[in-house]
Amino acid sequence: MSQCRLHMLTLPRDAEGKLPPIHPTLIHNGDDAVLVDPGCSGQLPALEAALRAAGMDPGRLTRVIITHHDHDHVGALAALKRACPGVQALASAGETPYIEGREKSLRLAQAEALFDALPEADKPAALASIRKLLAYDIERVVCHHGGVVEGNATPGGIRQALLTALAGAA
Repeated sequence: MSQCRLHMLTLPRDAEGKLPPIHPTLIHNGDDAVLVDPGCSGQLPALEAALRAAGMDPGRLTRVIITHHDHDHVGALAALKRACPGVQALASAGETPYIEGREKSLRLAQAEALFDALPEADKPAALASIRKLLAYDIERVVCHHGGVVEGNATPGGIRQALLTALAGAA
């Protein structure tokens, strides 16, 4: 196996630059190319450009790992899977039901609970954000020790699953 290389990518979160950028991570070793957290919906062109700038053809991605179901981590997954249908999506057992839409996203539930209290002027933007929450199937569920566990894995815990995925899923 070749030496692993790590690239922290930078994606602008908004056109105005008012919000901090998002940093998906690319890990590749010549055989496998793993992307961790592909970013927000609508960011696929920026993601593809960042991958190319790191020397990676997006079509060479083998896996994408989702650490948790916040929109800035999972939002671009559906578009990425359409553009690169051979990419395998991985997530923890605790996050998979939210990502797949079998359980309501905690952020969606929070947004719905707060919606009525928003000023009328803020409601159109809030609705647009809610509509961005897309579900996509996860092909492989991983956890800290390479097996499936009950309960939520923490975003930090999925980092260990990344090592398992690189070593054991080849």
